[in-house]
Amino acid sequence: VSLEVAVSEAEFAKLTPATAVTEEPVPDLVLLPEISSGALLHNLRQRYARDLIYTAIGPILVAVNPYKPLDACSAEAISSMMEAEEMA
Repeated sequence: VSLEVAVSEAEFAKLTPATAVTEEPVPDLVLLPEISSGALLHNLRQRYARDLIYTAIGPILVAVNPYKPLDACSAEAISSMMEAEEMA
């Protein structure tokens, strides 16, 4: 997975660098030790590289389009999730 993104100089200047990044990406951005645009983007990039396209921000879900089929989005996985929801 390529993690390179083209960003204009003006947009790059607006970003805050990530200084307290975690070794492993967190599933919920409220768990980050530092909240900044750099830390948030770094965490999303790490999760995307691992095909973890869903990330929470408290009760809000962020989904990053993987531009490829993923097992988590297969018909079997969706059917399994729907069955689990019906049992709950």
